Amino acid sequence: MSTASILILTKTVVEKAATTGKRYHVWDGKLSGFGLRVEASGTKTFVIRYRADGGGRNAPERFMTVGRFNPLTVDQARAQATKLLGAVANGHDPANALSVKRKEMRVGALVDLYEAEGCFIQRGKRIGQPMKPLTKKYTISRLRHHVVPLLGGR
Repeated sequence: MSTASILILTKTVVEKAATTGKRYHVWDGKLSGFGLRVEASGTKTFVIRYRADGGGRNAPERFMTVGRFNPLTVDQARAQATKLLGAVANGHDPANALSVKRKEMRVGALVDLYEAEGCFIQRGKRIGQPMKPLTKKYTISRLRHHVVPLLGGR
């Protein structure tokens, strides 16, 4: 196969997509913007390709992963891609929304903020009273030892 082909993606087509030593795409002839990316390692991933900001040649081209081939069937991936591409047609940018979500505050940083403030802040207003020193020490310790190791990066 060449670096980019257009076929109707089926289970057989995806299974027969061979590793060529470099990454290539097989685009679906049924749903425009939906395709299969085959990595040099042989990993097969469903992707969508679209233009943000209403489309057009000057709009930035975006790629977004839909999912990997064995946990996800071709029909499931096509259904999910249809939803994502439908959102794009309605003016949304799912790849940008995902990027913004990844840059949000993590639980570990939230614990740091909680330690600095000593109380909750909601919509810019302090809620509750600052803790007594020993209560604050124990609460922060519990958060650091139990919550941050489990959820700190989320």
